[in-house]
Amino acid sequence: MLKHRITHLVPLILASTSEGRRAQLTRAGLTFDCMQPLTDEEDVKPTIAHLPLDQQALALARVKGEALSAAHPDKVVISGDQICALGDEILHKPLTNDRAAQQLAHMSGKTHQLYTGGCLFRGGKVIWEDVTITSLHMRELYQQEIDRYVLLEDVRFSSASYKIEGLGLHLMERIDGDTNAIMGLPLVGILNALHSHKLIKIG
Repeated sequence: MLKHRITHLVPLILASTSEGRRAQLTRAGLTFDCMQPLTDEEDVKPTIAHLPLDQQALALARVKGEALSAAHPDKVVISGDQICALGDEILHKPLTNDRAAQQLAHMSGKTHQLYTGGCLFRGGKVIWEDVTITSLHMRELYQQEIDRYVLLEDVRFSSASYKIEGLGLHLMERIDGDTNAIMGLPLVGILNALHSHKLIKIG
């Protein structure tokens, strides 16, 4: 199996319980512990609302990893967060099927951006951070297919009202950028940083 072909020189922690982020690192052959971030991002969002959207995503990723890293200084903490926006409008979790359908109708035929921030921490300090911006072009959707989609896939807790890893891919006309980042972590950058800092190696 792939995970046995990656040597970890320092133990890793993923500052998330997200299934999507966990799956990303697992597919890349990494072994890690998942831990709930110690800081509530909802408390932080009002304090960073003045920042550009890419910097908001990075700030949220920092907040998730910083306290965990200070509590586990002998390990490397991986953290990430995302901001989804249609122009300057930040998209939020719809929480209901009706709100999800309304949001998808609003996004239909338009291009929205996903800002994915990622950080690596060691000893409470950032050793790498970056933001990946992915543009997603949604095709023109009929109201009937929107209504069918939100019944078929539970997107109440997805900020963009779709799941790209599922049937949500059928809603897209084109995706420009790193498709890995859509899943929650800027994986290519994270793996490159882990190798650059000699924290993992192949074999």
